[in-house]
Order: sequence, then C-alpha cells, then structure tokens
Amino acid sequence: MRHLPQWRRAGQATQTPARPTETNPDRTDGVPAMSRHDIPVLTPRQHEILTLMARGLTTPEIAGELVLGRDTVRTHQQGIYRTLDVHTAPAAVAAGYRVGLLDDHAVR
Repeated sequence: MRHLPQWRRAGQATQTPARPTETNPDRTDGVPAMSRHDIPVLTPRQHEILTLMARGLTTPEIAGELVLGRDTVRTHQQGIYRTLDVHTAPAAVAAGYRVGLLDDHAVR
C-alpha cells in the first residue's frame, strides 16, 4: 500500500482536511478566497460591462449604451461570472470591488 495520509487511510474523509489557504489564512474550507493580490484578468469589454453593471444598468440598458446585442452582453457577463467564480450580477459586482477591479471613482 502506497503512503497515504492518516486521515485518508482511515477512510473517514474523502477530501483534504480543512486548513488555512495562502490567500486567506482565516478561511479553512480549502477554497482559496480571491484577494487584491489575485486580481483576475478581464478583457477591456468585460471590464466596461462590469463597470456598467456596478452602476446598476440592466442587460438591455448595457446593450443600448454600448451598441451591442443583448446576447453579446450576456456572453460577456457569463465570461465575467466564470472569471470571478460567481453566478449573479450582484455577486460579480461585489467580487469586482473586493479584488480591486472596481472602485468608487470608476463607477460614478
């Protein structure tokens, strides 16, 4: 039998035990939290759309503002959600502020 950690040999756990992560030492669920040190890369258009989302514009309003189709805006939003590892517009905006992609001056 190859060497396995004691917690794995005992068969009591199937995932690694909780431990602090590099990006957030207080977090112990094994999922690294994004921080300002891990600023994700958005395309210029994604950043523009995220900024408009932070201003409270809806998808149709963003499409009108940028002269894009609604489906094109939705595609960019999905890319933003994937990059920021979120599932909703409010969560994307919150993550944008948290990691430094957005600031109050840029959103006004």
